[in-house]
Amino acid sequence: VNGHSPFNKIMDKIADLKKEDIVKPMENMPDEWGLENDDKQALIDFIWHRIDNIGEILNLLRDKCPDWKGGELL
Repeated sequence: VNGHSPFNKIMDKIADLKKEDIVKPMENMPDEWGLENDDKQALIDFIWHRIDNIGEILNLLRDKCPDWKGGELL
């Protein structure tokens, strides 16, 4: 991670995600994977929580990236 705004491009793409973009792939998971509906819902909730809190998560990582020169998160 380096530069002033290393995550801007991916943050733009993440901002465009809708919950349906997460739910749809879960509906199409093969039965052989053995995921119950509760497991799928827990995974959807986990992923969406991470998406919803991406700015805070990146701020927590900022100190671990010495070459990150700053820049604002969206």
